[in-house]
Amino acid sequence: MSRMSIFLVGAICVGIGALKVWLHVSSGPVLTFESCQGGVLTIAKTNSGAHCWGCYTAALGTALLAIGIWPLRLNLNHAAIKWVSR
Repeated sequence: MSRMSIFLVGAICVGIGALKVWLHVSSGPVLTFESCQGGVLTIAKTNSGAHCWGCYTAALGTALLAIGIWPLRLNLNHAAIKWVSR
C-alpha cells in the first residue's frame, strides 16, 4: 500500500468511527434492535455499559494516519524508508 492510500483509509476510518460514536451517543438512554423474528430488543445503556465499534474504528484510523504521515517527518533519502514507502 502506498502512503497516500494508507492515509486515505485512515481518514475514512476516522470519519466513519466518529459518525458511529456520534450516532451512538445521541441515540438516547436505550438502544433498540430488531430481532430476526420480528421482535424488538432493548438495552439500557446506563446499566449494561453498551459500547459500539465506533471508538475502535476511529482509533484504527488515527493509527493509520500516523503511519501515513510518519515517513514525511523523517529523512526520505534513507534507504530503509525508501524501501518501506514503495
